[in-house]
Amino acid sequence: MLPASRRRSRREQTVAMNTASLREWEAASASVLHQVDQLLLSLGASAAIRSYLQQMKGYPRVLYMCAAWVPEPPLRFGLGTAFCQHSCGLKLIDDLIDGDQDLSPRDLVSGHVFCEDAGARYSALVPGRRISEDWDGTWMPIYGHVFHEPDQVITSYPVWLAGAVQKSGKLMAAYCRAAMTAEADRSLVDLAADAMEAIGVLYMISDDVRDHAQQGERVSNLLELVHGGQVDAGEVLATLTDLRQRISRACAAREPSFDFFPYIDLIFDKCFGLFGRLQHPAAEAAA
Repeated sequence: MLPASRRRSRREQTVAMNTASLREWEAASASVLHQVDQLLLSLGASAAIRSYLQQMKGYPRVLYMCAAWVPEPPLRFGLGTAFCQHSCGLKLIDDLIDGDQDLSPRDLVSGHVFCEDAGARYSALVPGRRISEDWDGTWMPIYGHVFHEPDQVITSYPVWLAGAVQKSGKLMAAYCRAAMTAEADRSLVDLAADAMEAIGVLYMISDDVRDHAQQGERVSNLLELVHGGQVDAGEVLATLTDLRQRISRACAAREPSFDFFPYIDLIFDKCFGLFGRLQHPAAEAAA
C-alpha cells in the first residue's frame, strides 16, 4: 500500500522496488520499442519517426502497469506490452491531430498500424475479446476528447481535471479491465481499474509539471494555472490525496503481481512536495 505519511529517499524507493519487477519492466519496454521499430521498418517509414519512437519514455512503459494484477508472467507480459504499443499508436494519432511535432502526416498515420497490430496480439491472448470493448461507452469518448482537445484552452481546475480523467485516466482503466477479463473477483477488477484511472490522472499532473519546466508549456498547463492564480494548489493536493487512497484500496484488496508501488510513490512525493510549497510559499521562503 501507499500510506500518505510515508516518505523515503529516491534511492530507498528505487532499491525497494522488486528486482524481478524492474527487470520485467525493462524487458517489456525494450520489447515494445523493438516491435514498433519493426513495424516502422516494414512500412518504410522515415528515420525521423523511428528516432522519435525510440526516445519515448512513458508510452512504451507506463501502460504496462495496467496488467499488474495478472498473475501469470507470460500473459502479463503479452498483455502489458500490447497496451504499451497501443498507447504509442494513440500518441502518434494525437500528434497528427495536434500538429505539434516536426514529423510528416504520412509517418504519423503509422499510429493506426500500431493500434491494429496491438489489437491483434491482444485478441490472440484473449480469444473472442478486443482491447476496445465497450466502444460507445469508453473508447468513443476517449477518441472524442483527443479529437477536440486542441480547440480548447483550459482556465479552470474542474475542466483540467475532467480532461485528465478522460484522456489518461479512462484509458488506463480500460486497459486494466481488458487485462482482467479472466478475473473471477469482479470487485477487484473495479478497484484495480479505479487505481489505474488514478495513476492516469497522476501522470497528467506530473507531465504538466515536467512540460512546464522542460518545454516552457504555458497554455492549459496545470502548473501555469497555479502560478497564475487560476487554480489553488490546495485543490491539487486534495486530488493527490484522493488518488493515493484509491491506489491504496486496490493494493490492499490484493497485492498486484507486478510491483509498481515504489515507482508511483516517488511521483506522489515529488508532486506533494511541489504543490505543498506552492500552497505555502511564505513558509518555504522562511525555511
